[in-house]
Amino acid sequence: MRCDTAPSWRWQRSSGCSALEERAPGVRLRLEPHGPSVIDDAETTLRGNDLLLLPHGFISDYPSQNLYTDGWVCVVSEGYPTIGDSISADELRSLPWITQYHRPTASTTADRQLALLGFEHRVDLVIESFLPLPFLLSGTRRVALLQRRLAERLASAAGVRILPCPIEVTDLVEAAWWHPLHAADPGRQWLRRLFADASAEL
Repeated sequence: MRCDTAPSWRWQRSSGCSALEERAPGVRLRLEPHGPSVIDDAETTLRGNDLLLLPHGFISDYPSQNLYTDGWVCVVSEGYPTIGDSISADELRSLPWITQYHRPTASTTADRQLALLGFEHRVDLVIESFLPLPFLLSGTRRVALLQRRLAERLASAAGVRILPCPIEVTDLVEAAWWHPLHAADPGRQWLRRLFADASAEL
């Protein structure tokens, strides 16, 4: 099974891992981070794994079930000298950004939407995971868009502030994907229900 490192996926008490421990303590999962190559060869990825946790907008034409919805927020360093309780679209254009992936075949749904809106911004740091982003922002003049759940979890530890995004960006919809060959497998059906049940309690 592969899991997106975006971690709005990391739940609290009713997380997928705690639910697994309660329902089937003898079951073992292997959680693997993934990058652009997983999306570029989705057929092979889905054939070789039980589930792929990935937001809508990257792959299509495969079975999936929605898990949860998350919004996007702006994140800046705590104590940023020129930004108060809000940030404007003009300020976003003028500031350097940190973003994820930023490749022709792999970019966040928020980045793609900004591009469709004609919003031009300068990216000076690209990373392959969402989790370190707040820590890389801390103490800099950079800005980033991040999933609200992840930002709220890490803001205090990373020393960053969360601000409303001044541009309307469609929510991220996290989903579990699988290959049609695995659709009727009882074990994989059970695993999909486990993730659906845990997500319903968010």
